[in-house]
Amino acid sequence: MQDNGLTQIVEDPTRGVNTLDLILTNRPAQINRTQVIPGISDHLAVYTELEVKPLRRRQIPRKVPIYAKANWEGFREFANNLADKVRAAEPSSNINHLWNILKNGLLEGIKTYIPHRTTKRKDSHPWLNPNLRRKIKHRDKAYKASEKTGRPSLEAKFLRLKREVQRELRKAYWEYVEEIITPESDENSDTCRKKFWKFIKHQRTDHSGIAPLKDKGRLITDSQQKAELLNAQFHSVFTRETPAIPTRRGRKTKPMPKISIHKQGVLKLLQNLNPTKAAGPDGLSPKIFKELSEQLADPLTRIFKNHS
Repeated sequence: MQDNGLTQIVEDPTRGVNTLDLILTNRPAQINRTQVIPGISDHLAVYTELEVKPLRRRQIPRKVPIYAKANWEGFREFANNLADKVRAAEPSSNINHLWNILKNGLLEGIKTYIPHRTTKRKDSHPWLNPNLRRKIKHRDKAYKASEKTGRPSLEAKFLRLKREVQRELRKAYWEYVEEIITPESDENSDTCRKKFWKFIKHQRTDHSGIAPLKDKGRLITDSQQKAELLNAQFHSVFTRETPAIPTRRGRKTKPMPKISIHKQGVLKLLQNLNPTKAAGPDGLSPKIFKELSEQLADPLTRIFKNHS
């Protein structure tokens, strides 16, 4: 079953202690409910609710930065001015205000000094190059002309282009797969790993996110409603703590000494960041902090000291 990408969803026995009646699927997220019920023979019946039509989830186009074409010199000068703003606001501001100054300034700098591009759809084929796309257009154009006129010469041209496109597509696909599985030795290992798992994820026929949830007989597919339903479930099982905190006896601990934060220590941490990691919820990538480590070490040190 695993060799063919199938999942067996019947977990309870259907005849004695054995599970003999199976339901196999390559899209387990479309199975809403499976239950073993009394049958009409020595086998129990398997009752399953499933979505016949899969939900189509289209990836929303988003802008991603092109760091290779960034104006880092201009960004560093901008970051120096931003650090001056943090220093000027430090005496009369709390940590939240200082961080907002730095974060909003960096987000503005990212828009100004780093060009962006819009991502392609998730289901696009990365091995398709401009030359292949051009040949596909010629093939489709020849097909329409052949269907419209019915001339044998145009049909022969279409079949020739069809075979040529199929051959080029197979060649481009396997070259792309070979490049992922056996990359060049000088290529970054993190980049190779990301390409590999991206390729594996795109081979899945099932959605990798949270499957539809059922609440009081209703099937929940909306992302916000699923988040609220999960939050309510987690909230219902939390331990209700008593307001009185018991006093610890028989053991005394020394208070923790105050953490000493220095600019050089913050600078070292920034320079050791992994630039290939994803950005956090604030939208700031480790690549930004590493490239601007000299400029951001001082304002970040001031923010941490303001908190401590």
